[in-house]
Amino acid sequence: MTPDQTIPTYETAEALRKQGNYPMAAQAFEQLWQKSPSPSLGWRWAFCLRKAGSLAKAEQIIRDVLKKYPGDKYVVSEFGWIIYFKEIKPGQEEIDLGKVLHAANEIWQYAPTDLLLAKLVLAVSKTAGKRGKWDTVLEWIERIQPHQLDNKAMEFEGKQG
Repeated sequence: MTPDQTIPTYETAEALRKQGNYPMAAQAFEQLWQKSPSPSLGWRWAFCLRKAGSLAKAEQIIRDVLKKYPGDKYVVSEFGWIIYFKEIKPGQEEIDLGKVLHAANEIWQYAPTDLLLAKLVLAVSKTAGKRGKWDTVLEWIERIQPHQLDNKAMEFEGKQG
């Protein structure tokens, strides 16, 4: 979008997001956010930035959104996924248990979704296991309950995941 165009509609921004045009969708959600901030616009803006590969910018945005809307489950979820991909995945590859634990504990404090919780437990357990930190493996495995490990596919926006 060029600066002389009017602010996009939510429907236009969401259509761009669903089409996978994340850079354009991020621009549209940013403009909408600046006009009238809401949790829905904020997490979608950060989501698009994350999907476009701008993890540092996505983290900056989602932290600001999280400060304004700490109780919104979609904001919390997007915060968790951004931190997961920005900190936990690289920490796992580096076998950096401190990095993984720091990020996992930060996400944990916001009561993540069951799927994200399971990913955190697996990430911490695998990394701690590679370091021979079995007490940490046990501590994190005990954080998850059997009902949180549902094997049925979840559905979000009409797509199974």
